[in-house]
Amino acid sequence: MLNVAYKLVLGSASRQSGKTSDLLALETRAALGIPVNTCRLVLAGQSPLSLNPADAVSVELGYDGTLTKIFTGKVATVERGIERITVDAASTFSALTAARYHCLYEKQNAGDIAGDLLGRLQVDKGTVATGEKFASFSVSGQRPVWDVLFELARRCGFDFYADVDDKAVFEQYVARKTHGLEYGLHLLDFVQDSLAPALDGVEVYGESPVGQGQGEDASSWLTKKEVKGAAGKTTGNILRLSDAAARTQDLVRTIAGNILQTHQTRLRGRLCVLGNPEVQLGDAVEVSKLPDSAQNGTYKVTGVRHRLNARVGFVTEIGWEKF
Repeated sequence: MLNVAYKLVLGSASRQSGKTSDLLALETRAALGIPVNTCRLVLAGQSPLSLNPADAVSVELGYDGTLTKIFTGKVATVERGIERITVDAASTFSALTAARYHCLYEKQNAGDIAGDLLGRLQVDKGTVATGEKFASFSVSGQRPVWDVLFELARRCGFDFYADVDDKAVFEQYVARKTHGLEYGLHLLDFVQDSLAPALDGVEVYGESPVGQGQGEDASSWLTKKEVKGAAGKTTGNILRLSDAAARTQDLVRTIAGNILQTHQTRLRGRLCVLGNPEVQLGDAVEVSKLPDSAQNGTYKVTGVRHRLNARVGFVTEIGWEKF
């Protein structure tokens, strides 16, 4: 039988599994569409611990000394009680949810825009892909920076999240690693949600006039000709959007296609497995040998929750979807 092992770095101190372990419970969460990765640690109440807000936190988890990093972030709160100490930590994406800027980018691609905003807030960059180019892209102080970057990623057909090293990922999904999960060996539970109705088409209305031969440097008042891009069908369940940053016919068509792709009919659900610290956002899981063979297949990982406590042991819950 494999023995669960861990290593915690809390500020300037570290602690690891063993006979003198004071860890009572551990939980980490990360999901696409949720801005901030979080971690909760519960330690015995008499544990020697000196922590301040913004101190570094990292968590490695695994078996028999083979550890994998599952979280990197900073202390948010520390609650001290007689029987236990609870430490809540969050990724640096929390800065993106608080910050608001007024700024304008001209002739910049999405990756450059994302890189500049992340740099202003001292958020480390992992993979930041180029994406689409915009003649003009404005950032309004009415919205948090995370909202701006999430919508910018959607225009490009990208995912946007913080990885386990607390670095920003801004790129199109291609499974970095596929984990095999077999019913009766790894899988503890498998749930498939009902299908959400899919969009039949998307229409994006940009800012005139550059799509009509005026060029990217043209001003919008030169003509009232419509800049419109569409993807999918023209009747049925149609999503219509206005996007002032899209100023060419090619760009609005590309944005419409990217948005339609993210709204295609898909299977969604969640599964639970014996603790697997290697599963991360950006990965895929290949499920096999389920009693209902139609449920077997390869799925995109959209959420990861690791739990370690005396009641459930070490389990990993995975959100998934399939186009």
